[in-house]
Amino acid sequence: MKAKRVIQKTEEQLAQEWDNIALIRAEQIQSEQDLSYKYILLPGILSLIPNKSFTNIIDVGCGSGHLTQKLTWRGKNVTGVDLSEKNISIAQNKYSENNINFIHTSIESYAETIPNGLYDLAVANMTLMDVPSLENALGAVSRILCKNGEFVFSITHPCFWPFYWNYWDEEWFDYNNEIFIESSFKISLNSNEDIATTHIHRPLEYYIRTLKKYNFQINKFVEPLPTPDIESLYPEKWRFPRFLLVHCTTL
Repeated sequence: MKAKRVIQKTEEQLAQEWDNIALIRAEQIQSEQDLSYKYILLPGILSLIPNKSFTNIIDVGCGSGHLTQKLTWRGKNVTGVDLSEKNISIAQNKYSENNINFIHTSIESYAETIPNGLYDLAVANMTLMDVPSLENALGAVSRILCKNGEFVFSITHPCFWPFYWNYWDEEWFDYNNEIFIESSFKISLNSNEDIATTHIHRPLEYYIRTLKKYNFQINKFVEPLPTPDIESLYPEKWRFPRFLLVHCTTL
């Protein structure tokens, strides 16, 4: 399925897309088929989290809960929220630690139900490029984090993902604009041509501007690349970073 520009989608439409692929995605992660999650994203996210104990941790867009469970080692209470009901069901059935809780909701809706400043660490792995409103999502994360709270996230690299997915030269693509893009879901070792998911291209400056608007101080940018031995596992060489990892604190 060739990537194409689509009109803005609702949370309900996006949730249905992730429901459609929930079982496949959980199996990819559990079986370690997803090389980038195993070798790039998971270790990258964990390395950016300060080496200290947290009281309340939230995993924004937790999917089937694999990363959320890893976070239980770092905090007393861990919450995972996700729009996909099927992903939350998988997570609830698989992970039963006493200090972990999974909730079927958006981060925006969840933020309205809890006191401001409840969490001291928020993590969002490959989530922010999928939310229909970056401002609403980051505003919600900012509200639920305490002063000097930590925020660690990963996204597809807005500068290089268009080249990796081969839509950089399409007539409809303009790097400087926010664009909803629908394409088949794929990882390096597996392609699901019949299942479509949507991500939203936003220029890097858009992310930086919105983070600053909601009182996030950017402390670290990481453009990870695999080591030669890990890169050899992929069907093609990495010509550029595919992902961007960021560590922030709230002011």
